[in-house]
Amino acid sequence: MARRLPTLLLLLLLAAPAMVFARSAEGDAKLDALLRARAADSTGVSRVIIRTVHGASATAALRAAGGRAGRHLAAVDGQVALVRDAALLQLAASADILSIALDRRVRGAMDRTSAAIGASWVRDELGLDGSGVGVAIIDSGVANWHDDLGSERVAHFADFVTYLPTPHDDYGHGTHVAGIIAGSGFDSGGARRGVAPGASLIVLKVLNGTGDGYISNVIAAIDYAIEQRARFNIRVLNLSVSAGVFESYATDPFTLAAKRAVDAGIVVVTAAGNLGRNEKGHIQQGGITAPGNA
Repeated sequence: MARRLPTLLLLLLLAAPAMVFARSAEGDAKLDALLRARAADSTGVSRVIIRTVHGASATAALRAAGGRAGRHLAAVDGQVALVRDAALLQLAASADILSIALDRRVRGAMDRTSAAIGASWVRDELGLDGSGVGVAIIDSGVANWHDDLGSERVAHFADFVTYLPTPHDDYGHGTHVAGIIAGSGFDSGGARRGVAPGASLIVLKVLNGTGDGYISNVIAAIDYAIEQRARFNIRVLNLSVSAGVFESYATDPFTLAAKRAVDAGIVVVTAAGNLGRNEKGHIQQGGITAPGNA
């Protein structure tokens, strides 16, 4: 029996690296490309979006990894968290966790439009101007004092950045987008009306004063729009914000949240990217941004 112990210990020692490698590979597969690089570097702390198996919780795994939990994201069965890069693989190895993505930055995207879409014809010939329809705008907020957006046009406002109760826009992009969607054209004598000037606006602020935000804030706003869709008859959700693409649309929390809104019966209109082609006419890598890539 005494002779067998050294042999058993040797086998366990030889098997240990393989077991560690298997656990590491399993965890690595659940991280997006950006987090895989950070896990290899292991020097910082990352703000992440954790997607869990439906009905499961990331709480225990997050506590074991020394992470700090943030807001819950119902649209993607997700959780925002701060996690040390050195603990990412340990966290991802939990059976309760489907995937972990970096909570990437988002920015305001295309804010120009054209009469080529035929909105004027629809209003003039069909008499459709959006009356009775709620449009949720997820952006930098709204300056509802603007003449084109007055007369109680903004039916509701919620701030996911600074949590101020009254409508405001410290960047301007959201106000521009709101005007494109439902501006009355008052300041231009009706010449530059929005696409649906009769619509009511539900404005959800996710971008700060420099036009930046986090995907998790956008997802939280999408959650909110889904929850409030009956109250404000939200039929359309506008996302003139975008982020770089670093994983499949089938696993990206941003695109999954947009799909959840579609499944709830909301038409999602999203930016597809301003990048286009380079000076040589070649399509740029990442020219189509999330969630427009879905």
